[in-house]
Amino acid sequence: MSTSRSAFVLLCLLAVAGLAHCRPSPECALDPASLRPAVNATLAAFFSLFKAECAQWAGTFTPTASFAHPKVPTGVRGRDALQAFCSKNQEATAGFPVEFRQDGGAMITPMQTETSLDGTGRTLEAHVLVPYLYAAGGAHNSQFINSGWESLVLQCAGDALVIAHVTEFFKRETGDF
Repeated sequence: MSTSRSAFVLLCLLAVAGLAHCRPSPECALDPASLRPAVNATLAAFFSLFKAECAQWAGTFTPTASFAHPKVPTGVRGRDALQAFCSKNQEATAGFPVEFRQDGGAMITPMQTETSLDGTGRTLEAHVLVPYLYAAGGAHNSQFINSGWESLVLQCAGDALVIAHVTEFFKRETGDF
């Protein structure tokens, strides 16, 4: 590997580790493996919906982020609405066991954009597709299972990747035990 390529890869690794400003070079942006640690950290925060403080969960999104969810036909737009969405979901499952988790490997497609979130230049956007599983217990010993895919658009903001948009796709099954 050339010295210049090594420097680009090192800069990118430092950026995703939060140790350098997240404006990777075009060469670095084409390498999904170098983004994986930052993507994994963002996914862990996203899947903490039923466990995290809702303000903290909503803080992993951009201020104008949107969430296209099959149960919310108009979508959820903006950080305040995302925080309310989190609260509503946590209240609806209070007292019942609930699991919301990544259920397989994430696929990452990086893309260099022409304008950063702060308007100062080029930055990185990562498009991520990840399978998930949601299961919750309910009244009368019912079990609710929902699995599908989360499609996320992550953007570089300072030293982190934040969620700009999510689209959820799911299939549902219910059963009594």
